[in-house]
Amino acid sequence: MSSPEDQLNAVVQAAVEHALEQANTAFEKRVEGLVNKNQELLAEKKKLEGKPLTEEQKEERHRAFMDRTDRLLKLSETGPKPAKADKVVFDPNEHSASQYQIMKAEADKRGVPFHVLTRAEASRAAIDLSAVEQFDDALSGVRYVRRDLLDRYSPIRLHQMAEKENLKLKVFRTRDELPENAIPLHDKAAKGGE
Repeated sequence: MSSPEDQLNAVVQAAVEHALEQANTAFEKRVEGLVNKNQELLAEKKKLEGKPLTEEQKEERHRAFMDRTDRLLKLSETGPKPAKADKVVFDPNEHSASQYQIMKAEADKRGVPFHVLTRAEASRAAIDLSAVEQFDDALSGVRYVRRDLLDRYSPIRLHQMAEKENLKLKVFRTRDELPENAIPLHDKAAKGGE
């Protein structure tokens, strides 16, 4: 006759085996479901690849494109958002009176100081422009572009190029405007080591 301890071990062993079997069955069903769904989506994709777009699909794509274009144009019209979150800086040489109101409202909304550059500060800022025109921060998913490039090139095109590489575009003028994590990347680009 077996001891109570042996009987208990046998019951526990049976329960563990049963639980593992149920978990394995559930896992196999789930994987099978994922495989089936994947095959279904691939078949649907292949079916759609050869077909021309319907008018509704064309309109939807056009609406999405126009929405994205409007957002990009709005970004280029309102000027750059400051890279640092500690204050909003208005440069009268770069921003219009309507942008003043927008930027002041943004500073109030974010609860940060709003600073209007004097002519002397603005001319110093122009002198202190970073030598680096652009650099990427792959970890943060950001492409930093110097502000004057928006005047030389199409802001929409710069945004499209960044989006193509899954990067967001942020604008800066000087090294001091960059967030802490971007400064080493800026310095590396300034030394020509991008």
